[in-house]
Amino acid sequence: KTSAKAQDAKVELLHTQLTHFEERHRELNMQHTKVTDEHLYKDQEMHRLKEEFERLKQNTLDLQEECSKKQRQIDWISKQQTEKERHQRYPTSITSLTKPAMRTDTPRAPLF
Repeated sequence: KTSAKAQDAKVELLHTQLTHFEERHRELNMQHTKVTDEHLYKDQEMHRLKEEFERLKQNTLDLQEECSKKQRQIDWISKQQTEKERHQRYPTSITSLTKPAMRTDTPRAPLF
């Protein structure tokens, strides 16, 4: 009779342990699912940020090219203005005496 009681107690203990392990298994599964979801979200976010970075990098290159183009235009206009001012101050220069007269009223803009 005591062995039957001891057997019942052992079965009860194993049942309690099994219930505890099943609950713990459920908790770990939920944590795993949560971590997997977070990992997926972070992968998507990283991909999005990489695309954004590449887009911004290309925009930067485009803007640098545009700035270079504008700087060349500014340099050309500045050079033309300087030559015009020099011509106004010194209408007869050495070059105008040695070279045929050049029109300075309609300078051509370079192709950028």
